[in-house]
Amino acid sequence: MSTDDRSAELADQYEVVYRATRDAIWHVVGTLALAFFYGLAGLLGLSLFVRALSGFVTGSAGVAVALVGVFGAAMLVVAGYRLYRL
Repeated sequence: MSTDDRSAELADQYEVVYRATRDAIWHVVGTLALAFFYGLAGLLGLSLFVRALSGFVTGSAGVAVALVGVFGAAMLVVAGYRLYRL
């Protein structure tokens, strides 16, 4: 085996390892960003749900507040499910 063949083989191996490492790093960064987004969406949904629930407890809530509360609860459930699936 000549040195040219050996260096070409090493260059090919380097390229494969470089691409795999780069893809793995971006996969981790993407997963963290997605988890952060779903966490914020879940907190926003929880906030909307609690605000609507407190409006009903005080008796000053209408139909619009109920819809916002249902939307917040749905958002919380969807975000929680998506985080679980990650």
